[in-house]
Amino acid sequence: MADKQESIPFNAGVAEGVVRQQYDPVDIVTEVINRAELSLDMAIAQGARRVVALAAAFASAAVA
Repeated sequence: MADKQESIPFNAGVAEGVVRQQYDPVDIVTEVINRAELSLDMAIAQGARRVVALAAAFASAAVA
């Protein structure tokens, strides 16, 4: 099999987080994880070999 090359489909979801002193660190991490999961779901829904990146959501960012 050394002469046979197979590509592996890959999808990625990326999310940017907002870090502000007044936000609880746990809430910040939870928000970023949720947004990264959402962006991965969006990439998968678009088909193989897709990357979706979500910019920081300042209005809906984690609050203390």
